[in-house]
Amino acid sequence: QQEKMCLINGEDAARILMLIKYIEDANLRKWELPDIRAFNIGIRPMFAKLNCVTNPYIFDQ
Repeated sequence: QQEKMCLINGEDAARILMLIKYIEDANLRKWELPDIRAFNIGIRPMFAKLNCVTNPYIFDQ
């Protein structure tokens, strides 16, 4: 039987999953999660840093 390899622990996985849900909720403009508008305002500046068009070196290793 082969064991699964996990790169993150369970607590981090839960937080990352919640972050992804918030990003998805804002991107799809559902606005269903608590404090989603404040989250969207706070994370908006990060999207510019993660944009490969405005920041072509983002994926350079």
